Order: sequence, then structure tokens, then C-alpha cells
Amino acid sequence: MKKISLILSILFAVQFGTAQKNSREKIKAYKIAFFTEQLQLSSDEATKFWPVYNKYDTQMHDLKRKERQIFRTFKSQSEQEQSETTAKELLNEYRETEQKQLSTKLAMITDLKKVISSHKILLLFRAEYEFHKKLMQRLRQKSKE
Repeated sequence: MKKISLILSILFAVQFGTAQKNSREKIKAYKIAFFTEQLQLSSDEATKFWPVYNKYDTQMHDLKRKERQIFRTFKSQSEQEQSETTAKELLNEYRETEQKQLSTKLAMITDLKKVISSHKILLLFRAEYEFHKKLMQRLRQKSKE
């Protein structure tokens, strides 16, 4: 009986991991198509743009993960554990993470100025906002189905 439940657990974990990976790949493909259309990138621009943007996107993803971890740590602590010292440490970590996000974004702007126009960089920020908005709408719609 234990072997059967272990095998089922492993199969479920593998299936869940594969489904999650496929959905991330679909989202990434949708993002690439959406941004390319919104920014109207030429093939030359796209070749130079995507490595810069992907580096930025990976860094921001890691920083946002760290930010979520800070809040999870705070939330997981009981009220007795939430001393002012601990709160100050977490707040300092949060502040540093926010500063890193800003410096990462500013570095990306500097790098992108060498690749695309300032107009297209502004379009990128609007496209990021619109992409996240549409993605959330799709997720809400799928959860209703």
C-alpha cells in the first residue's frame, strides 16, 4: 500500500512539474509575441533586444522571489517571534531588494538605449503593464472554467 501511494505521489509530482514548466514556456512565448508586436521590433532590433531584456527579466524575477520570501518569513513568525529587531532586519532586507530592483531597471534602460529608441523603451514599460494585466485576466478566466 505504501509503495502504491509513493508511486502515485511521484507520478503526480512529475506531472505537476511538467505542467508547470509547459505553462511557463507558454507564458514566455506569449510574452515574446506580445512584446514584439507592441514594440514593433525589427529582426535586427529583436536580436539585440531579447538578450538584454531576458537578463533583466531573470534578475527581476530573482529579486521578486526574494521579496516574497521576506514576507513569507515575516508571516510565518508568531507574534512572540516578531521582535522589533527581527522586523528591522526584514525591513532592511526589503529596502535593499527594492533598491536592487530599481538599479536593475535603470541598468536595463541604459543597456536598451544602445539597442532601441527611448520611445520603444517607454512602449516596453507600457507593454509590461498590459501583458501582466492580460495574463491576470486569462488566469481569472481559466479559474472560472
